[in-house]
Amino acid sequence: MIGPVYDGQMPQPEDFFRVRCHDISPGGLSFYLSGRPQFDQFVVALGQESLPIYFLAEVAHITEAKRNGVVMFRVGCRFLKRATFS
Repeated sequence: MIGPVYDGQMPQPEDFFRVRCHDISPGGLSFYLSGRPQFDQFVVALGQESLPIYFLAEVAHITEAKRNGVVMFRVGCRFLKRATFS
């Protein structure tokens, strides 16, 4: 799940939504969206849904890709740092 960061404000729990991952590595991940993202940074929740680990990430590149005959946007990102919520 990801939660967009707008104007430097961390996302609230209701701001997170599921994405279909393409790949993940120690330095980042890529995922698919149906539209071009309207954010440059986001928080990604990884691991168990009941106890996720959060990372702040930034969009590195966006590529149009077809999935099952539908045009999607593959968003490649790099992890910046671990994120915490109080």
